[in-house]
Order: sequence, then C-alpha cells, then structure tokens
Amino acid sequence: MNPFFQKATIFSVLCPLIIAVALPYALYLLTRDSVSAIGGVYVLIAIVVLGGLWGLDRLLSMAVPLVFLSIAEVVLLAGVALWYGYSSKEFTIDASTNPSPVILIAYTTDKTLAEEPQSVFPFHKKITLSDRNYAILHDMYRPRENSFSPILKSPANWGNGFRSSGIQLKNGQFTEIYIFSGVNSRLSESEKESLVKEFLGRIKK
Repeated sequence: MNPFFQKATIFSVLCPLIIAVALPYALYLLTRDSVSAIGGVYVLIAIVVLGGLWGLDRLLSMAVPLVFLSIAEVVLLAGVALWYGYSSKEFTIDASTNPSPVILIAYTTDKTLAEEPQSVFPFHKKITLSDRNYAILHDMYRPRENSFSPILKSPANWGNGFRSSGIQLKNGQFTEIYIFSGVNSRLSESEKESLVKEFLGRIKK
C-alpha cells in the first residue's frame, strides 16, 4: 500500500470522511438559488482547507511519531471547538412562560442592582422571567455594536414577534431601559413613560 495511506491519524480518517460528505452537498448548493450558491462556495473553501490539512497530516506522518501527531490534532480540534463555542455564545432572557403584556430590560452600572445571569455550558448565559416582567442587567450587556447582548425569548402569548424601544435615562441608577411588547401591541409615549415610572418606583421600594 502507498505509504501516504498507511499511517492512520485523526485527520487521515476525519478529513476524507467530511470531504466525501461535504463535496456533494456543496455541488447541490451551487445548483440552487444565488443565496444557496454563496453557501456552496463557502463549503468548497472549507473542503479546500480540509484537503490541505489532510495533505499536511500525511506529510507529517512520515516524519513525526503518530502518537505526537494525533495528540497535536486532538488539541487543534479542541481549540477550534472552544473558539466556535465562544464565538457563538448567546445570552438569553427566557420569558416564554411570562403572562405579562410587556417586558422591561433595564441596564445599570450599579453592581448591587444588576442581576447575575445563570451560566449555561459551555459559554452561554440565561435569565428566566416567569413571575416578573423585568430584568436588571449590568451596562456591559447593553445592546451596542460587537457586544454580548441579551436575546429575548418572548412570551408565547405574544405570537411570532415583538416590538422594542429603548429609553435613555438621565438617572444615577440606570443608563437605558428597553420596553418589549407583542408585535400587535402599540404603546404610546405616555404609556412607555408610565411603565418606566412604575418600574423605577418598584425598584426604590
């Protein structure tokens, strides 16, 4: 047998297996609409990268002990998995069972007021709102570009969507409050102000 195929490692098995599955899928995507075709191009790029890793693995297998090479490949795969998990982390505010018509998310720089989200393996965070219609988060989570901001899982009785609006506050405790309501619910400015006033009064008690 050709020495290129004799010494088995993690990549020598994994790479050709993934390529065998991904190549037909990429060709299928390329025959679809333009959006799917773009996805097919990305899959082809991934196949080229896998092919390069496979070739590099076969060259190294002729000069490096297989045990060390396999350990290095496991470490590399673990590193990629950790990077992917961290980069796709999510912060969810689960209000799916909440009966309230509105949900308020307030942001503060006061660490004594801010709630500590529950950690969910591996890098996710979560807060569950079942019996109250608000959450108080540290300002570091406030929606802004490239930040780890919360995603609201809205109450089931809101249907398939919701509206949101942010209200900035000149307040020593809070920097901004976001008000969420069902997609068919339209809140006037006076109603929003009333909700915020009610919330602030509740917190001061």
